[in-house]
Amino acid sequence: MSSDILEKVASNNEAAQELLGNASAILAKLRAMECHFRTGQSHRDSSAWKESPTVPLAPVPIPKFDGKLWKWETFWGAFNHSVHTRDMDDLQKMNYLIDALRGEARECVKQYEVSRHTYPVVIAYLQKYGDQQALVDELLRRLQNTRASSDGLRDQGNLCERLTSLVNQLRLKREQVDNVFLQKQLLRKFSTDVQRHILRQQQHQTPHTKWDTNDLLMAAKDYIRDEAKILHGTETPQFERTTGSEVAKLKQAGRSLKNLKDPSPALCFYCNKGGHPPKQCKEVPSREKRIEVLKKKNLCWNCGEQGHLSSQCARGNCRICNTFGHHTFICRKAEFASTQMSTAADTSSSKDAVSDFRVRLKRNIAKTDEPATLVLFSGASAQAMATCAYLVQKGSCNLIAGKCKLPRLKEKPTIPKMELHALTMATRLGHSIFHAIQSKLRINTIYIFTDSEIALKWIVKSDAAAGVLVNNRCKEVRQIIQQTPVPVRFGHVPTSVNPTDCATRGLTEEELTRRFWWDGPDFLKLTPDKWETVARPFPTPEEELNNENCFMNLSTSEKAPVSDLLEWKRHSSWRSCQTTMVYVLRFIKAMTSRVSLELQSRIAAHAPDIMKMSGEPYVTATERKIAQQILLRNHQQVHLPESRQHALKQLKLQHDSDGIIRCRGRLDKTNRSYDARQPILIATKSELARLLVRESHLPLHCGVAHTMANRDMVITYPLEYAGQDKDDPDYLPPEEIVRLQTRREAEQALQFSHAFTEKFWQIWSREY
Repeated sequence: MSSDILEKVASNNEAAQELLGNASAILAKLRAMECHFRTGQSHRDSSAWKESPTVPLAPVPIPKFDGKLWKWETFWGAFNHSVHTRDMDDLQKMNYLIDALRGEARECVKQYEVSRHTYPVVIAYLQKYGDQQALVDELLRRLQNTRASSDGLRDQGNLCERLTSLVNQLRLKREQVDNVFLQKQLLRKFSTDVQRHILRQQQHQTPHTKWDTNDLLMAAKDYIRDEAKILHGTETPQFERTTGSEVAKLKQAGRSLKNLKDPSPALCFYCNKGGHPPKQCKEVPSREKRIEVLKKKNLCWNCGEQGHLSSQCARGNCRICNTFGHHTFICRKAEFASTQMSTAADTSSSKDAVSDFRVRLKRNIAKTDEPATLVLFSGASAQAMATCAYLVQKGSCNLIAGKCKLPRLKEKPTIPKMELHALTMATRLGHSIFHAIQSKLRINTIYIFTDSEIALKWIVKSDAAAGVLVNNRCKEVRQIIQQTPVPVRFGHVPTSVNPTDCATRGLTEEELTRRFWWDGPDFLKLTPDKWETVARPFPTPEEELNNENCFMNLSTSEKAPVSDLLEWKRHSSWRSCQTTMVYVLRFIKAMTSRVSLELQSRIAAHAPDIMKMSGEPYVTATERKIAQQILLRNHQQVHLPESRQHALKQLKLQHDSDGIIRCRGRLDKTNRSYDARQPILIATKSELARLLVRESHLPLHCGVAHTMANRDMVITYPLEYAGQDKDDPDYLPPEEIVRLQTRREAEQALQFSHAFTEKFWQIWSREY
């Protein structure tokens, strides 16, 4: 056939397609006009989604698109050629587009009106699926997650085909796939035998030949194909694989070997039933139970037969771990792989379930002229802990905040402790919300409800036997209640009306849209005096504490608790605290000098530091040291009682000669100073700790240039190893070493010290 004829056929084909397109457009217009005249509807409501008009579209071969990135190019190429570039009305193009969309893409387009004006906007919106980088990321993710089910040749061949397809797609996207890192990742995905063959082929390459990723995959494919041919050629017939014991039994029964060509199905050696292989046995599903059955029946662990030990078994290795001595169905790696696959499947299904989840909430504005009540719920399960807050105001209840937290993987706390932690989360959240909205809204009371009576009893009355964690959480809750200026009430509610049950146990998309997570339980819409029918109130920790104090005052007389000697918030530095304490001690000494000699001797015996105060017009170093010791002892008596010291026994606490608690650690044998080897114990989150860190931070807080300009700056450097021995002829004293250092080295050392101190200050201020 000549080229002229082909050109004429092509031109006629294009002309025919153009005529068909014009005819389809005119037909669609006529039918749309007919539908318009029949219904009398001139336009659609732009705020509501309606399907395309019931006008039958002309058949156009367009593939369906469901929002998958790798399907966009195929869809857009066909749609662009068949519809988008054709001379037809945009309304008809919009109808064709809607008819071709599925799933996520169709849901996204639902928010637009079906009209000729919105068609260009929808096309521009759908162009997001053509993001090449997102497609490359998806291909890389699929390449990373591709695994073989086993080391069998069939699974290895399927793995090689999938990897080849993904690598070729990445190469078409102009991605660099011939790098060593990717080749190592691909090599690890194959079995050990395939890896060895690939490495041998790579060693046989000449130095001038470049080894790329295609060579690696071709070597794997050739090896798998050759091994499959060898296995097929050397495969033993079914009757030859029959054991001698089976042949003897069949001969005794008078059967011929011809019947072995169609043998009866083997029984599962776990349950002695047919119809399923041992791997799919549902009566003995776990690995531990299967091992127990093998031991009870005295079966070989390697093949499941009787008459020999696993060490004498002639069968091969495990197909999963390639280790001899156990069957594939009791391999530890098989159980781990199945767990991983089930976890990955659950995660994937959860992601798919929430990917398209959308909910429309009402926008509510609180009335600032009316009082409100803040209600919080807390709950916990074995998977998570959660809390949620509702603002209740004159019969209306609205969700304003929610928080969820997972337990630590390294710890396995009990459910009551997790409930207590959730209750603490609710108390923190209520405190934060109250201080955030108190300037705009008047809140009368804060209610905190939970479905755990144990946690409520711990909060109301602490139990020393409950442990350090419980006591710390209870103490934190009491402190937050004392800092809140409005009453805080606790109560118990049934699990059925606790909204946090939705967050801790999980819901489907349909269940979440119907549950009371968004509006709260129904009893919140009543007045607070009617809540007792559902929520049982508990006494607050303050009331219980007052009752205990009253009982103690009536029955026993205890010593007054030790309090701080100074008001720490009135002092801006640690040096100021020492100076104040020195003048207090001087005043006490002056008052002591006016009493009798006997009383002076008694005071000197119990407080000898007072008599060491001088009468100088300035504060001496000895007085400052004595004041520091007194303040440290008082701080430890107030903030570090014996119960807390017992909890910190791992620090190896001990009292020094001045009665100050120090930590005796591993630095006790070093050549450092006494204060560095045995540091003083200071309570965290205390005013003294803040002042001490502030004193260490502020001198180094100035810039490097400012610090270098100081005349009295002295930078000490550690001696080198050769300079430690003073008898060495090359020994230099520290002062000489400092002079020999250049100014640039000193600046570098100061910059490092300044950066380190700044980082420490940021961490400390954020944590404490």
